[in-house]
Amino acid sequence: VDPDEVGRILEKIGTTPDGKHWNTGSCGHGTCVEFATAVARGRSSMALCPIYLARQYEQAVRDAIHDGLTGVFSYRVLDERLREELSRASRTGTSLAVLFVDLDKFKPINDTYGHGVGNQVLRGVASVLKDATRSTDIVCRYGGDEFVVILVNPDRTGADHVAEQIRAGVEAFKIATTDGQQAGVTVSIGVAYHSGVTQANVTGEELMAEADAALYVAKAQGGNTVHPTVGGERVR
Repeated sequence: VDPDEVGRILEKIGTTPDGKHWNTGSCGHGTCVEFATAVARGRSSMALCPIYLARQYEQAVRDAIHDGLTGVFSYRVLDERLREELSRASRTGTSLAVLFVDLDKFKPINDTYGHGVGNQVLRGVASVLKDATRSTDIVCRYGGDEFVVILVNPDRTGADHVAEQIRAGVEAFKIATTDGQQAGVTVSIGVAYHSGVTQANVTGEELMAEADAALYVAKAQGGNTVHPTVGGERVR
């Protein structure tokens, strides 16, 4: 049997520290090496390996909640996490901020340099978002060239500071193109703020709508800017 093929199968399986299956014998073999050898010879199937199946399941779960291109959370996570954090804020009196982030003039990047460079720009923006936020915050790709950031328990000044940090970080990010040019974008950001105690009845839809309204103003001002919420007592 080809030892390289056995090695590739072992990489797919993964092993316990002692090189055995978690449930030894459930695949019909005493060790992962014996099992991989049998698979390489066509005498067994990966579907019989509980470790491999568990890893496949874990990967499927990760793929379901993360955007495949940028690695941040996918749109389907946004609604659930926003409801959870709003409920927590209403119970505990802590604050919450939503940042609606939209790339300015992203289409010309794709048209001029191709979707490969466009994808690099999207990944770069996602990286800026992650670097500017904490592990307790939630970064989601809303769709296309839009992202939403949920900041957990910030003060109003802190939320605006994170938004400005993101704006400046994206403006500074550039991709080197094959013709020796540099491609980059700017972002417009609308900020909605929920204080917890004084606005306990706000819904996720209302908060998103307020962030979207603020984003509209930021875009109307020419882009590459941050604008706070334009409605209600959330205006500074």
